Amino acid sequence: MLYYRSYGHEKDSTSTYAMISGMFNSGWALGAMLGPIVNGALTQTLGFPWTITISSFLNLALVSCELYSFVASINLREVETLKLILDQQRKIIVNK
Repeated sequence: MLYYRSYGHEKDSTSTYAMISGMFNSGWALGAMLGPIVNGALTQTLGFPWTITISSFLNLALVSCELYSFVASINLREVETLKLILDQQRKIIVNK
């Protein structure tokens, strides 16, 4: 969160959504350009069955990285929520 604030972005601001949308679209365009080029070269070099095998393992690796990232983000959100709850309970105890 501090990273985005240091560059002038807030959590739910238009500039943050624009930045994330731009990053997503850049990645999509790069994949749309490099995917056919690389797979075409692999198909000509190794043949179709090996190209599909390599592409399948690359996709499996990317999906596992995405799942790991998703699970890590859920755990971080839970930790932040627990910290907020504990801070609120401390404030209640101190005020008594």
